[in-house]
Amino acid sequence: MNVESIAQGVEDSTRFDVFNLADACLKGEPSRASRIVNGLRSEGVEAPIVLWALSRELRTLLSLHQHLDQGQSFEHACKTQKPMIFDKRRPAYQKAIGRLPMKRLHKLLLMAQRLDLAVKGAAAVPLWPGLHDLAMTMAGGRGLLSESAWTYRISANN
Repeated sequence: MNVESIAQGVEDSTRFDVFNLADACLKGEPSRASRIVNGLRSEGVEAPIVLWALSRELRTLLSLHQHLDQGQSFEHACKTQKPMIFDKRRPAYQKAIGRLPMKRLHKLLLMAQRLDLAVKGAAAVPLWPGLHDLAMTMAGGRGLLSESAWTYRISANN
């Protein structure tokens, strides 16, 4: 037994929440993100709540990238976010910024938009597999749907 296996056991026996999912995605932990998405689904958490949490992080990461591209420091960029990113969470955001370039974040936000349409019954994207792939890709893994061009296509006749 080591610290990681104990932490894994504790995580498996606790209820999952979207904030743990967001942290796993930011920290680049695809296997943990996968477990959490599956746990949220099995616990009956509504898909729009999971989508909200992931979309919120995508928008925050895009905003951070924009501030950094304008020459602002990472610390300043974190302080200008609404709500402000606290010191304790900044390393996770910094890790995500280094792993997820702006172009990938834009594509993931388009995927989130497509999933939002699926929630509303206006797009033919499998919802929970799509949320799983979105989380996996945010965490540095690769999801099948997140690599498909049709996932990003937003049109009036979805």
